[in-house]
Amino acid sequence: MESDLARVLGSLSLEGGGELDDVHVPDVAYDRVEEKFQFSLVAKVLTNRKFHFQTFKDTLKSLCGGSSSLQVLDMGMNVFHVVFNDDVPMIRVLQGKPWLFEGHDILIKR
Repeated sequence: MESDLARVLGSLSLEGGGELDDVHVPDVAYDRVEEKFQFSLVAKVLTNRKFHFQTFKDTLKSLCGGSSSLQVLDMGMNVFHVVFNDDVPMIRVLQGKPWLFEGHDILIKR
C-alpha cells in the first residue's frame, strides 16, 4: 500500500508559480487512489489518553466479524484510516454505530 502511495505522490507536480492551488494530480493517479480507498473510513477515538494501537485494531476487526482483510493506519492524535477490501464490513461498521473503545466514543466518517 505504501508503494502505491509513493507512486501517486511521485506523479504529482507543481505548475506555474508553485502555489498550492496549482497542484496538478493526473486523472489516472486520482482514479487509482479513489479505487484503492473506496471502502475506507476515518475513525477518531474521543480521548486524550494513549492506548495500545494493536488492541484498537483487534477491536475493529472483531466489530467487522473478524475480517483479516482490514487495514488500520494510525494517523496520530487517536485518528485512524480504516481500509476494507469490500463494502460489507464497512457498511456493518457504519450501520452499527455508535461505537465505544475502552469507554470512549469513536467518531466514524466515510
